[in-house]
Amino acid sequence: MVYCDFESEKEFVWTLIESFEFANNVIFKKKAFYRNVPVNENTHQWQKYRLSNPHMKEIEGHSTHVRATCNFDTEGLKYIDYLRASLTEVDVMNLRIISGFAPCVKFEYINIRGVGCMDCTCHFTQGDSMHAHVDSAKARWQCQLKSPGYVLSEDDFGRYNYYNPTHRCVSSANSTTQWWLGDRL
Repeated sequence: MVYCDFESEKEFVWTLIESFEFANNVIFKKKAFYRNVPVNENTHQWQKYRLSNPHMKEIEGHSTHVRATCNFDTEGLKYIDYLRASLTEVDVMNLRIISGFAPCVKFEYINIRGVGCMDCTCHFTQGDSMHAHVDSAKARWQCQLKSPGYVLSEDDFGRYNYYNPTHRCVSSANSTTQWWLGDRL
């Protein structure tokens, strides 16, 4: 059983692979998507949920895109604090940065705290002890997305070691972050 979204973006079909409240960040912050660490896999919960890696890989096999949303469970889809990318550009299921600085990668659309761009680059990383995330502070200097008002080493859409409370995914303990795999219709 999985949660699917057929409505929010008419051009896409999305399958939820992870959702967690900011209050539950400690459970998810060190878990890259290539690791097999399911959480409430058989009982979808917006507050604490993650599919197993084999299930995510199966969904990835039928997907062309990845997206991250904030507060989808309470607000629906908003394009503020949102990202969408082709899996060929952002290989969220396999990207592994072992050491050194992660690359700028291309997003179809990314928005952080109201600043967005289309077909532009932003810093994206995940590692053996690091959830997938955008580091908008580092991206500011090297990538195309320029996000003013950042917090030093700000983590967006996951990890959240350093966070900006004006980002919708972390604006309260009950704020949620969702990751999805999907396909363009």
